[in-house]
Amino acid sequence: MEQHIVIIGPRCVGKTNTGIYLAKALNAEFIDSDPLIEKREGRTIKQIVEEKGWEHFRQLEAQLINEVTSNGAGKSIVFAPGGGAVAHQYEELRKQNVERLRAFGTVILLMPSKDLEESARIIRERMINDEKSSTQRPGLTGLYPHEEVLKTLNERISSYLQAKNHVIYTDGLDERRVAEKIICDLGLS
Repeated sequence: MEQHIVIIGPRCVGKTNTGIYLAKALNAEFIDSDPLIEKREGRTIKQIVEEKGWEHFRQLEAQLINEVTSNGAGKSIVFAPGGGAVAHQYEELRKQNVERLRAFGTVILLMPSKDLEESARIIRERMINDEKSSTQRPGLTGLYPHEEVLKTLNERISSYLQAKNHVIYTDGLDERRVAEKIICDLGLS
């Protein structure tokens, strides 16, 4: 039986690694939007944003979401769109993304903690240990990283909550255990 699961949440919350484990466990295809956009464009997200701006990147992202959600029939897919796909400032694109993703499958929100300040602290810690965060991911606000993470979470949390079908709090769990929790919570085992 085909199963479509969409994993959303802020950057460095574990969408990619959780998606890889989840897809393997469900014998599904895993699609990670940011690396796919980078491959198609021949440059990093940071370079795309610096050269063409956020709106251009969000249009590329929306095109990919449309493509994935339109071509998923007959196969199980675990899809991880970028951290801002359902929570960015371009309202029309954001609404289209949410509608497409919710129609496509079960939307799982990954968050480190119920507490936003604690979530920001955990995400910032992960960003420090993630080389890609400093070299390939563009800043979102121009603030210092911890302030940026907290500001972005505060701005995006209501959009994340509106887009999701289910929330998984990940603190204390590695990505394999998060994938197992999704399978258990959704009754997929």
